[in-house]
Parts: sequence; C-alpha cells; structure tokens
Amino acid sequence: MIKGVGVVEGIVARIKSWPPRVWVALVLLALIIVFIVQNRQDSVVHLVFITFTAPMWITLGITLVVGILIGALAARRRKGSRA
Repeated sequence: MIKGVGVVEGIVARIKSWPPRVWVALVLLALIIVFIVQNRQDSVVHLVFITFTAPMWITLGITLVVGILIGALAARRRKGSRA
C-alpha cells in the first residue's frame, strides 16, 4: 500500500460531505476574487465638490454597500409603517 493514500481518501470523503452552503460560499469567493482581479484599474469619482481616485472594485463595492443599506432602511421603514 502506498503511504498517504488513506489520508487523501479521507480528505476527499470529507470534502464530499460539505453542505451545499459551503459550496455556494466557495463559488461566491471565487467570483469575488475574479471580480477584484479584473477591476483593478483606477476610476475617478466626482461627488458634488469632491473628486477622488480609487480602484474600480472599491468604488463598486462601496456602491453595493450603500445600496444594501438604503434597501435595508427602506424595508425597515416600510415594515414599521404597517404596524
């Protein structure tokens, strides 16, 4: 018997037993890494009287977070007005 084969089989068996949410998280992580690598160029952002330069992925990430916050606040306000 070759040394280490049992170890490899154990690792493969453990990986196969991962729940679907772990696989989804790994796929999302891979997509995020690809997104960052492909969007490293700088972008100039003009906001009222402020102008700044930042990598595109940071600019888009900040936009995403702001959008999520606005959506969460709007949903909270809508939920509170129904009661």
